[in-house]
Amino acid sequence: MYQIDDHTLREVLDDRSAAEHRVRVLTQAPHTDDLRAVGERVSLLRILGRLEEAEELGRRAVELTTEDGRPRLAASLRLAHVLQWLERFHEADELFTRALTEAAALRDDALLAFAHQHYGKSLFDQKRFAEAEHHFGAALELRERVGAPADQARSSRQALTAARRALQ
Repeated sequence: MYQIDDHTLREVLDDRSAAEHRVRVLTQAPHTDDLRAVGERVSLLRILGRLEEAEELGRRAVELTTEDGRPRLAASLRLAHVLQWLERFHEADELFTRALTEAAALRDDALLAFAHQHYGKSLFDQKRFAEAEHHFGAALELRERVGAPADQARSSRQALTAARRALQ
């Protein structure tokens, strides 16, 4: 559905109309209050550049998760990613930092890797390349340790390469 741009580390859609169609499908029952569907919609709206909608839905997703733990943390990370794209870095980084602490407390290395990866992308957008490199490296190490899917490890390697290139 998308590729990651080597220079911006942002998703670039392969087929915008397919993404728009998927968003429409996810706005219909039974998907409207399904947390996974809402999360997918937040991500697609962000990638489509519909950032205000993504933020509003992202906040709703956090509210939909009535208990702490993995679902709420994943929703918070998606919201932080939207705030990053809105260049509201202070808010985004606050959520990313909290997510790192919470994922570590949950002993959820897969989620911790996700938090490192996306915090790194926020730092990368802020041109804080050394810090981004650190987080991408941590994400890659965790992903390799837990046997994450190949595309996730590849994404961390790609981000690490971009941060190192930016430091030169």
